[in-house]
Amino acid sequence: MLKKRDHAHFMNGEKNVLKIKSEKNFVYGIISTILAIICLVVLLIKFEWRFLIVGIFLVALAAVNYSIAFSRKGALEQLADSIDERDIYITMRSSRLALKLLNYILCACCFVCLVLYGAFKTQIFLIISITLCVVLCILFVVMLLANIHYEKHS
Repeated sequence: MLKKRDHAHFMNGEKNVLKIKSEKNFVYGIISTILAIICLVVLLIKFEWRFLIVGIFLVALAAVNYSIAFSRKGALEQLADSIDERDIYITMRSSRLALKLLNYILCACCFVCLVLYGAFKTQIFLIISITLCVVLCILFVVMLLANIHYEKHS
């Protein structure tokens, strides 16, 4: 049953439109929905319990993401409203240090695996070393593109 105010909104042509408050969660909801649909289609083609379980989890994840997207701002948007210059500086320094440490760890593991491959001639060490080199190259390209992006848009 419509209340008077609902009837007045309806008669004035106003629609109760949901506004997206957190774009990030909305995108996550779309991705989760697409993956859930793919999972459920594969489930219809070939029934396996894993597709059913993953499909249910993805539907639940999509529902949560849509709920957050339409109800409130994301955590990053809320933090951006109350952050000062000192917090930004500390965040930049800590993220730079974390990335630098990750880079050193990846390089060290890559070279250790190359040495182990040279010593024992076991192919798994070569595979691990190549994988770590690819990760380092991807990390370099992503950092380069991020720097170019922020130089153009800052």
